[in-house]
Amino acid sequence: MFEEITHTGEVAFKIEGETLEEIVTDSIKALQYLYFKKIPNNDDGFEKEVTVQGIDFEDTLITLLNEIIFLFDAKKIVLKKIVKLEIGETCGEYKLYIKLTGIFDNFSYEKYPPQIYVKAVSYGQVGLKKEKEKYSLTLIIDI
Repeated sequence: MFEEITHTGEVAFKIEGETLEEIVTDSIKALQYLYFKKIPNNDDGFEKEVTVQGIDFEDTLITLLNEIIFLFDAKKIVLKKIVKLEIGETCGEYKLYIKLTGIFDNFSYEKYPPQIYVKAVSYGQVGLKKEKEKYSLTLIIDI
């Protein structure tokens, strides 16, 4: 679940879920909502895998979200649907990875009219919390 919350100068979302996979999925949905207001979710397009690494969950999640922004800005492709999501541990400098397999489509203004320009997901105020059986996270997105 994601909910837009008030934040000065940027856009903020409160993300909640019972698992880390739900946090990742709902963070992506929040980003898609910000870009397009309605979330594209069908199988038209092509399958693509995106893998990122980070030093902890928050770093890895933000890296993934910024990669999705990069793919939209630079490669002009839109993530429409998550097919598979994997979160795991690695060795070495990076401690965690997220591997996303999704359905992407080539961007066009007719199919995916953007509502706002997104610069990046910020590390400011991000912090994963677990209370009882639920995770929560605040995302700050620079626009």
